[in-house]
Amino acid sequence: MRAALGALLLAFSASAFSVTSFTVSASEVLDQTPPVLHLPADITAKTGTLPFSAYVSFHVTAEDAVDPNPKVSCMPGPGFFPVGTTTVGCSAVDFSNNSAYGEFRITVIETPPPIIQIPPDMTVPATSPDGAIVKYTAKNVTCYPSSGSLFPIGTTEVDCTMGDMGGFFHVTVLPFDQHAYLILPDDITVTATVESGAPVTFTASASNGAAVTCAPPSGSLFPIGTTTVNCSAGTLTGSFHVTVTPFNDNAHLILPDDVTVAATGPGGAVVTFTASASNGAPVTCTPSSGSLFPAGTTTVNCTAGTLSGTFHVTVTPFIAPLPDITAEAASASGAYVHYDVSGCSPASDSLFPLGSTLVSCTAGTFHVIVVDTTPPVIVNISVDPSVLRPPDHKMQEVTVTVNAMDTVSSPVMSRIVNVTANETIDDDWQITGPLTASLRAERSGENNERIYTLEIECTDAAGNIATGTVQVRVPHDNGNNDGSVIPSAPRGRRPGPRG
Repeated sequence: MRAALGALLLAFSASAFSVTSFTVSASEVLDQTPPVLHLPADITAKTGTLPFSAYVSFHVTAEDAVDPNPKVSCMPGPGFFPVGTTTVGCSAVDFSNNSAYGEFRITVIETPPPIIQIPPDMTVPATSPDGAIVKYTAKNVTCYPSSGSLFPIGTTEVDCTMGDMGGFFHVTVLPFDQHAYLILPDDITVTATVESGAPVTFTASASNGAAVTCAPPSGSLFPIGTTTVNCSAGTLTGSFHVTVTPFNDNAHLILPDDVTVAATGPGGAVVTFTASASNGAPVTCTPSSGSLFPAGTTTVNCTAGTLSGTFHVTVTPFIAPLPDITAEAASASGAYVHYDVSGCSPASDSLFPLGSTLVSCTAGTFHVIVVDTTPPVIVNISVDPSVLRPPDHKMQEVTVTVNAMDTVSSPVMSRIVNVTANETIDDDWQITGPLTASLRAERSGENNERIYTLEIECTDAAGNIATGTVQVRVPHDNGNNDGSVIPSAPRGRRPGPRG
């Protein structure tokens, strides 16, 4: 359209203002300018709870002076991208076949899935004929029945899930005890610690384990005189008495003797102590117990109402620590560690447990840190059934059995992480549980038989990972083909990102 308009304008100008005329045809006015691509900046995404990939969406546009809608295409387009860096190439073509090309990169970083925590089995007494309200704590999972639900008498399975991960535990509610009774303290007599009375703590329970509520509650400030404490648990009720005698004007502070400790760092040492009053009044000390005391001698001032007193804390100079030692655990008990430093406790060549242990020597201190970075050993992987027949195109459930061991960090948890095959298997498999999967009994004809390969991941309690595989066959027909399965050699690796 614009080319034809240009030709007409040129012809008009020549005829109106010049003696000489010429003609420009529409075919000689060409669009040779390529479109302008607008690409996003490089993108970084994390796998999160998706194994080995992340879904990434992006938008690419182009503009052209002549074509209002140049055609834009990118390869690969938005969708799931594997761990690592993928270059996305995009092109734009206008209707004059002018083209532009550009690239950007998508980097997917693998992050470990969140750690889930499922409570252990619980047993509680019924608080009514209907059962008991039970509260529990679960991390990074959704559980049903939820915490705080009314659980009936008997055993209830609580299912907890997060995506394709999860587990379960059991809540057992014991039968309701109609003869239950409250277990309350005898009457209590204390001396006032302040002029208004004294704080009093006590313990109250029920024979059937039901929660007990008392008024006033334990820890309340009780006035001088006698107070009745009323307690209840469901239909159970009971009471006892707390008597507070008048404030003792002849009370005195009970303070520790002077304290001497060695500095544990350049700033000094944290020192704890106990200070009380003979009348039970609360005592306030400055610096308080648990404070960091500097090297040298510090006076501690304590008061309780009108009572006051002092003592001293002396901190000897700090001795710099020796270099820490890290050792690999040889068993669940830890590791025997040797060091060439004398006058130490524990001594060199002692058995150190997993974790960090402080070693105190004449020349200073250091830590022995025993770690477990060794993956578990996969002894055997098997699957049942290992052969799917007949090839009737139906989904069949298979169960994987893993024999894995770890001498240091037990137990070893195993799960199926992926399924591949020697044929295209777009929707022919589904992981249904940690060690169960549903596979389609089908073969495409590309091979004599279809061979599914199930990838297994075994993780010990320290987070070390070993992997292995096991295969399931779909034979050509219903013949008595050998259905034995030989798992591949397990591969061990330590925890960390997969590149």
